[in-house]
Amino acid sequence: MELSLSGNAIKTFARCITCLARVGNQLAIQASPSQLAFHTLNSSRPTVQGSVLLKAICSLLGTPIASIGNLSVKLPDPDASKVQWALECYSGANKG
Repeated sequence: MELSLSGNAIKTFARCITCLARVGNQLAIQASPSQLAFHTLNSSRPTVQGSVLLKAICSLLGTPIASIGNLSVKLPDPDASKVQWALECYSGANKG
């Protein structure tokens, strides 16, 4: 699974992640050929395999949104234990 965002889609994605972070501290990602769904998990619900700490994503997105040229999210294979996040900034800096 690979997701790549640029332009206004990054702003919308960052706002969605910020909203989810207000509800819970973990993010569950479900991917299928037709959709990509993000669900937040709070402390009253059990943790599921494949969740990501929202704090880590929010810190990655702490980069000023206007300076981000491209955001990519990659899960190398369905059994991978880590999701790879990468930012490409207009200044040429790469974070991830």
